[in-house]
Amino acid sequence: MKIFVESAGKSPEHDYNWIDEQQKIIEKPNIIKSFLGLLQQDSPSLLIGRKSNEFVLIVTGISSKRRDYQNRIIRISIVWIVEDNDDNEALIRNLASKILLLFTGEIELKQSIDACVNDEEENSFQEENGFTVVFKSLKNLLEKEKEDSSPSKLLEADDKDDKLEIKKELEKKSDETDESIKQLAKLADDLKKQSLPKKDRPLVVVTGIQSKADFREAKVWRGLAKFVDEPGGKSNAGDHFRDDGRRIQGHQQSYNSYDRPSKVGSGDNSKEHKRPIQKRIVISVLAILFCISLALGIWFYIQSNDKNPNDQQQNDNINSSNKPIQTLIMEPKAVQKDLIPQEETEELKEEKIKIMELKSLLIKAGFTEEPDEVSNTKWSHPLLPGKVILSGKDGNDAKPDQERDVINALNTLAKIKEDQQR
Repeated sequence: MKIFVESAGKSPEHDYNWIDEQQKIIEKPNIIKSFLGLLQQDSPSLLIGRKSNEFVLIVTGISSKRRDYQNRIIRISIVWIVEDNDDNEALIRNLASKILLLFTGEIELKQSIDACVNDEEENSFQEENGFTVVFKSLKNLLEKEKEDSSPSKLLEADDKDDKLEIKKELEKKSDETDESIKQLAKLADDLKKQSLPKKDRPLVVVTGIQSKADFREAKVWRGLAKFVDEPGGKSNAGDHFRDDGRRIQGHQQSYNSYDRPSKVGSGDNSKEHKRPIQKRIVISVLAILFCISLALGIWFYIQSNDKNPNDQQQNDNINSSNKPIQTLIMEPKAVQKDLIPQEETEELKEEKIKIMELKSLLIKAGFTEEPDEVSNTKWSHPLLPGKVILSGKDGNDAKPDQERDVINALNTLAKIKEDQQR
């Protein structure tokens, strides 16, 4: 058995700390860390859970008679950790049942716990913690097996006055608080009689303000709390308790309760819990697909705008060379504007026009002129190995087949460019 206690001393330097059975300040044990998030620690809270073959009882927010330097009540938190077996579970359930009665106004166990934690000045103990703990007494609380045994025999005469004060306070409670006390009493009675599920998780949680979503996420088997995510602060869930595969129906709770749905008779509740999750999954998938499609669209747009200008020019040349020759030939009237007025014969005029038309075709296809002789010009292209020769620059010595050579060169160039694109 392992026991850890958290409390504080009276002076400012003695803040809340966890100590072990050697009265040494320690880091919060891992098994405690995994469960404390479900509790409102400044409110009286209780948790029973299983983890890694250990059975744990956590009690927090127990008010003591001690006060700090600002006259604030010093609270006590205790953790009992035992080996996970049926005998130890029975001890834990029995003690938890008595502690739940403490929450409803039963005074003896509170006095017992309070008597186990004292100021160091009164006990002349070390000054490191600001308080000392009688761990043997806390151990004895758990080891009491008789249900009707008194948790402590440390009551003084003035404890009777404390009982009377508690009873007076209970008389002032509202109907809602009275219903809460009934639920706690019912849970305490169930804990005495019924065993708990054999799974590693928080099993029973009783606390103050809490979120039902957190209970559901932690797979709490049975819980009582003031759920902040319940509309109007009310819960319509019944209080259930499992006994050997059977379910015992308890009070219909106006006090906010949480009972994790079991496989038997909980199909509708399970569907209701799954529907919001399924909706969130569908919305998330659609959002991801939209983002991916948007990113791809932007990428394709950028790629299309980043094309090489030379490639664009080559495409223009290919398109122009694939057009029928008749559409690329300049109109005779446009060419005749460049002729000198003193042409000797109509035949020379026509030959001159034909040469200028062929030159225009070569220039559009990307050919460059290489002057040779006075009456001849050579035209070359980077993609063609040979050259195209135009003669009769001034209308004389015109070659009869030079028009055919130009058309063949243009067709060959177009085919080469088409192959390159493939």
